[in-house]
Amino acid sequence: MTVRESHNGPVVSDLSRAAADAAGPGAVLVLRAPMLRHDDTTAEALYRINKATGWHDFTKALELFHSPVQNLTYADTKGHVGFSVAGRIPRRKPSRSTSRSTSRSTSTSTSTGTNNGGDKNERFIEAARLPRLFDPDHGLIINANNRVVGPGYPYVIARDWEPPYRAQRLEQLLVTPDAKNIAESRAILLDAVSLPARELLPILHRLTVRSADNQAALDLLAAWDGTTDRNRAEALIFAAWGQAIMAAVFTDELGPLAQRFLRLRPALLRRVLEQDTGWCDDTSTAGQVETCTQVLTAALQTALSNLRTRHGTDMNAWRWGAAHRAEFRNPALDWLPLLGKASRISIPTDGDNFTINRGTFRGRNRGRGRNRGESFRHGHGATLRAIYDLADLDASLFSMPGGQSGNPLSPHYRDLTQRWRDGDYVRLPPNLLPQALLRLEPVVAGAPRGY
Repeated sequence: MTVRESHNGPVVSDLSRAAADAAGPGAVLVLRAPMLRHDDTTAEALYRINKATGWHDFTKALELFHSPVQNLTYADTKGHVGFSVAGRIPRRKPSRSTSRSTSRSTSTSTSTGTNNGGDKNERFIEAARLPRLFDPDHGLIINANNRVVGPGYPYVIARDWEPPYRAQRLEQLLVTPDAKNIAESRAILLDAVSLPARELLPILHRLTVRSADNQAALDLLAAWDGTTDRNRAEALIFAAWGQAIMAAVFTDELGPLAQRFLRLRPALLRRVLEQDTGWCDDTSTAGQVETCTQVLTAALQTALSNLRTRHGTDMNAWRWGAAHRAEFRNPALDWLPLLGKASRISIPTDGDNFTINRGTFRGRNRGRGRNRGESFRHGHGATLRAIYDLADLDASLFSMPGGQSGNPLSPHYRDLTQRWRDGDYVRLPPNLLPQALLRLEPVVAGAPRGY
């Protein structure tokens, strides 16, 4: 492979026809990113963070943190807490421009690379002006990939933020007086309540026509508190219904692009159902206008039909965990016949895209035949959980899936996976680490990679 570089970064228009078309005739598309600069001192920043004795040392170390941009939280034994974004972020002013030839890069445009300034003219947001918080009055700092700046922040640091549901759920649980102990922390990390389910279901119930075919499903959802329990059917019905609604609403207008909208987008769907109801009309049917009630009712019928095909006709036997499984694959062995399949670790799990105990699934149609449309595989979640006891750091708790060994034949290859799923933890006191290291088994292919 030939790699071409410019003073602005590597040429990426060689990678695909789409990238070449984006560059246009007589031009190339290059990637200019802080992580590609040669003056990266992130390793030194991490060293200084580990040596920090207080907030001042911590924030000074962040000045050396370059890439990738991270949200870092801080706590010390004196009771102080803090939060800071760290990393090199180009100084971009908020702009509505979508021009491909702007002289200043924005978050939604490309820039001409004809200048010869290169890195020396790059301007980054100063570390002290990045989002930062220390000892807030309410005593809580919550970050779950949600938006960390308000509308008045003068720079563009991201275009896309995760919905706020996980952060909102954390706030609900952390405001209680007993939410500051180890036991409560363990429960919070396992919380699988989906706030979008609680928000959307009253609207869906109001607009959906009941029938003999869907009555049982609607009754189940009406009594559901939004907990995405792997051992119950409600989360499975809600996920399938949500996916069918998104497909029915957006496929006719967006065509192939609708594949990007099969994952439930609660705020968007609520806006469609309560304000922009014209999206419910099927533009492919001439001479008639479909209502949101018709769309929701038909989507529920589609979802239930698909679920009966895959999980049987007895709705009481349906389980979210049957479709929602976390799978871990051995990076060295997975491609081998028979051995690859035997080396995989698979376990049914709780959660969905919006729960604290995150169980993200893609929401796109995949597979063939009977498996077509079975798109609820748990594809993203916590590969490490940690509860730090600042009164006694040796009492801190840790959990991760897989096992200590990378050898699929070892009893320690997968023995931590169920404990990780169920919220069990291990301690790693320093005086035990040397003994533990001596007991490690030979590693065939490293621990199973995260998902």
